Amino acid sequence: MENKEDVLMRDFFGKNREEIPDNGFSDLVIRRLPGKKRKTNWIVPVFALIGTVISLFVIDIHEVVLRAVELVAGIPFVYLLAGFMISPITILFLYYFCEKERAF
Repeated sequence: MENKEDVLMRDFFGKNREEIPDNGFSDLVIRRLPGKKRKTNWIVPVFALIGTVISLFVIDIHEVVLRAVELVAGIPFVYLLAGFMISPITILFLYYFCEKERAF
């Protein structure tokens, strides 16, 4: 429900509305906007791949795998099960935040 002052203000501003001429201002603003940014999303994955390939040649793969298996074998089964059960939720959150960034 509107009060009397709101109705009076709406009527006053509705009757006394003045259009300001554009004179090409909108076109000038559009022309001065910066161009599209170049896509540089490929840089990080390429350098990560290069680093991974270099590290595969430098380190002893057999030793790393052996240590990883020993590490996983030392974790209690309940913790491994909990991590496995939480992984879909984690993936869902990561997907949500990635899609949220793309929306803007």
